[in-house]
Amino acid sequence: MHMTACLCTPPRKSSSPEGTPFICYHRLSEYMTERSLSPSSPSAHRRESGRCTVDTLPDSRPSQLLTPRASRLDMSHLPAVFCTPQLMREELQLRASLDSELALVRLDSSWRPEPLVTPLVDGLYMGGFPDSETLETLRSERVNTIINCCAGEYDTLDSVRAEFVVHHLYAEDQSDYLILFHCYDQFASIVNEARKSGCRVFVHCVAGINRSVTLCIAYLMQYHNLDPLSCVRLFLSQGRTDILRNVAFRHQIVDFYIHTLSN
Repeated sequence: MHMTACLCTPPRKSSSPEGTPFICYHRLSEYMTERSLSPSSPSAHRRESGRCTVDTLPDSRPSQLLTPRASRLDMSHLPAVFCTPQLMREELQLRASLDSELALVRLDSSWRPEPLVTPLVDGLYMGGFPDSETLETLRSERVNTIINCCAGEYDTLDSVRAEFVVHHLYAEDQSDYLILFHCYDQFASIVNEARKSGCRVFVHCVAGINRSVTLCIAYLMQYHNLDPLSCVRLFLSQGRTDILRNVAFRHQIVDFYIHTLSN
């Protein structure tokens, strides 16, 4: 099935000074609406901002998996949505703890090579874009499902697609990209379905630093009852120390934990 993936990421000017997206996964999901097609151009979508409306043609890039980037915010909710919410004390403390933990580890282990494949929990592995050595490790671990979180940027080789079940997520490693809003529900569904079938899953982006780590941490928090710090320490204990350089992704993890999972 071919799906159309359209960019729905808020502009950079909507980010806070620290680079954190202006709204959390939980609150943003309340304002999803589908914008209608332009009557003057049946194949075009209307893209609106505070200043102008522009017709844009749908992205022709195929996707095996629908990433909900074609959704739009209901513009009638602008006063409620487009504002930086007051951060809770707990949220600020958890952000600071994550920053400190990662900064100390990076100073102590900057010379160590990262593992090609990092086991997290039973049947879930992650790493960077798979090369021949990585694929050998996956075979030895009996992994048969791969989630490519950097599809469109780095596409999976046909030879790999012939051997493994491959799912594609068009995630972006940008400070203003709401990765959990756009990709997490589909990601969790894939992992859960694979695990129910007894399959083992390897999750990767380009370098195994930001996108794949963020999605795996969100999954561990929701389905294995871990808090953000415990998730980070799990990665560190498995030798993967260069993680979450994207500070905004760290903040989204904290936000997801406090505002969504806590509810």
